[in-house]
Amino acid sequence: MPLSQKSDEELMMMYQIGSEEAFRVLYQRHASKILGFIKSKVRSAERSHDIFQEVFMKLHRSKALYKKNLLVLPWLFTITKNAIVDEVRKTKRTANQTPIDGLELPAAETETHQNFTDLAYQLANVPPQQRAAIEMRYVDGKTFEDISAALNTSKVNARQLISRGLSRLKYLIKEEDKS
Repeated sequence: MPLSQKSDEELMMMYQIGSEEAFRVLYQRHASKILGFIKSKVRSAERSHDIFQEVFMKLHRSKALYKKNLLVLPWLFTITKNAIVDEVRKTKRTANQTPIDGLELPAAETETHQNFTDLAYQLANVPPQQRAAIEMRYVDGKTFEDISAALNTSKVNARQLISRGLSRLKYLIKEEDKS
């Protein structure tokens, strides 16, 4: 089977054991999504590209930490969001710097159960159709109309899938905190 037909998870496992071609396929599939996400949060093109490079360096450095039960795309977006947060912390957002929209940093960097890696892990435990709807909405930035068309359902049901999926995610996180 050609690499282009393998799942992201299969490619990541191959990349872990040294396949540079598997990395190239993953990069080609997701680079534009990652850069688009970064650009939606960071107004500076130069900073966006710096963060983009950092994301793939972090991916390379942490490839051994990838667990096969995690979906690759949410894991990659976790790395991306962490890279953006690192950049915010590094620059301390002075008045003359370009703001990064949509990010809320924990006050005084307190430890929280909503660690991005835990969130990606828990997302893997959400039912597939709900997970797909959540990813389309929050990772791909699709409208409810787009989601309903992709899932062959109504807009109302697409909203319900997302709502139920987010409720399930919150429940899983609370349960993990109890243990």
